[in-house]
Amino acid sequence: MFLFFEKILNLQNSKCPKFLALAVIQITWGVILTAKRLQNSWAAKKLQPPFHNSEIATLCQAITSNYPFVKVLELGVNLYPTFDTLSSLLPQVKFVAVTNQLEKLVIFQSLYQTRTNVTVLSLELNQLTECQDLDFDIVYTSNVLSYCNKQLTVEIIRELLRVSRRKIFLLELQTPNQYNAETNFYDVEGSAALFVRDYVQLTKNVATLMNIQIDVTYSKIKHPLWTNKYWKNYGSLIEIEKK
Repeated sequence: MFLFFEKILNLQNSKCPKFLALAVIQITWGVILTAKRLQNSWAAKKLQPPFHNSEIATLCQAITSNYPFVKVLELGVNLYPTFDTLSSLLPQVKFVAVTNQLEKLVIFQSLYQTRTNVTVLSLELNQLTECQDLDFDIVYTSNVLSYCNKQLTVEIIRELLRVSRRKIFLLELQTPNQYNAETNFYDVEGSAALFVRDYVQLTKNVATLMNIQIDVTYSKIKHPLWTNKYWKNYGSLIEIEKK
């Protein structure tokens, strides 16, 4: 490459007409910039996970669209594919997984013992004592708050707002606006209670108490793959951006 530019400079300084030398330089730079754009476009395509428009794909695409960032936190590590997809696609980014379940801690420590950009912490989800204020660019949950009662959810959201610098993503069950965030929930047949809430208003309420300004939006998952009937109706991605 250096020899190539040296020849161009020699061409400009030779008896070759100046306009011709300048034209060669412009064409060369055009080729280089085009190659760079194609390279960036290919890199963007590589960040597209499988299962287009599904729960995991929607969450992964939302997070990667905010790149560059340097540190990401998954709270609850409820779905291995999300964490594994992101941490493998972005080896230059530090990923931290927090779980309060011993069996998941053991599994994650075994899976990622050779992945240098991954750290797994055993913490209560509402007490992130090893995480500093504004410690993470991106924080997200994946089907975690749906199993938490209201008080625990408020405490978790408070912690997420504390440790996040830029954005929080909640892949949870979001009610339409006409439902009451305080009382709307369903029981899953033969399982634990599954809570469906208005996370838009709930996060705004918590942020106001913390004197933090945020913007909150949500979008329903277009093609949910999870079979639970409530996910089919209410599965959504809530996006919280700090101002």
